[in-house]
Amino acid sequence: MIKKAGLIGCLLLFALGKANAVSYSYVWHINDLLKADTDTIHLTSSQDKSLKKVERKQLIYLYSVAKAMEEVAETDANIFIVDGGEFINAFASRRKSISSEKAKISYRKKRGKKTAYIQGTTSSQRADKETTWVFNFIGINFKMLDMLGTDVHMVAALIGHELAHLRLDHGAEHRGKPPRHELDVDSSRYRRDNEREADYLGIIWAVEAGYDPEGAVRLRDNPIRKKDSCRGWCITHPLSVERIINAKSLARRLSRDN
Repeated sequence: MIKKAGLIGCLLLFALGKANAVSYSYVWHINDLLKADTDTIHLTSSQDKSLKKVERKQLIYLYSVAKAMEEVAETDANIFIVDGGEFINAFASRRKSISSEKAKISYRKKRGKKTAYIQGTTSSQRADKETTWVFNFIGINFKMLDMLGTDVHMVAALIGHELAHLRLDHGAEHRGKPPRHELDVDSSRYRRDNEREADYLGIIWAVEAGYDPEGAVRLRDNPIRKKDSCRGWCITHPLSVERIINAKSLARRLSRDN
């Protein structure tokens, strides 16, 4: 297993669905969501409008897999659900401290059934300019959450991929530099190589944690994802067919070894 190494500075965002940063307005820390003692949880805006309904069972699976993957990767991360994103997305970054305010949880009864409503932290609360402490942030948007469902093997591949970005300190070469044009050849090649590395290491870690490597294949070769448009992210990410072929090949090798 790779020895634990420190992470320095801020990472760029690495989106599975888009090359640029995922646009979102609210975040919900999974730890806060799991404090709710109901089967169903509504994620709400600051105006108390329900933006997404999630099942606690799915969040428990997501949290459990994330902890198992963090142990194997020897890298801690905070898991957040984020709104927004036109496409299926997940990303990893280094962030300054998010607002320390306690999550606002309220309960409502409808037809005798209690449901939790949890308000998201807004973008204005996220950035504290006086805060120097940073932490690993993995964001999963609503569409990605829907695609994952309760497939723990697919979740392991996703979390492993994002942890690899953090562990390998991807984005270090771009810190402190002005953004480069998305069509820049060197930048595109660099990011594609990052994605290939994260795909490979994520699958290895998933197997070490006891998950089926075929989960990575389902993550890439998924009917729901095929409905999403490629657009800009194809410039900086390997083509889907390449990632599917690589995932299938590695999954077969690992399955034989085990």
